[in-house]
Amino acid sequence: MTPPLIEMTGVVKSGPGLGPLRVEQFAVSLGDRLVISGLDATSAEVFLNLITGAAVADEGTVRVAGADTKSIATDTEWLRSLD
Repeated sequence: MTPPLIEMTGVVKSGPGLGPLRVEQFAVSLGDRLVISGLDATSAEVFLNLITGAAVADEGTVRVAGADTKSIATDTEWLRSLD
C-alpha cells in the first residue's frame, strides 16, 4: 500500500477568527478526490493553508508526499513543496 499523499494527525490550529480547527486523522491518497464542506470560510482557508505549508499546525503533524510541512524552512523550499 502506498503512503497517503496528504496526511494530518492530531492537528490543532488556532488564530484570529478561528476557534480552533481540529483534525484528529485525515488522509488523501494520490487519485482521491476531496470536497471540503461544513467549514466556515476562515476554517476552510486555514485547512488549505495547512496542506500547502502556508500555515503550520500549533499541534500535530501535516505531511505532504511524506514530508512534514514543519520542515519547510525557506521560501524556496515552500515553492518547491507546492510542485
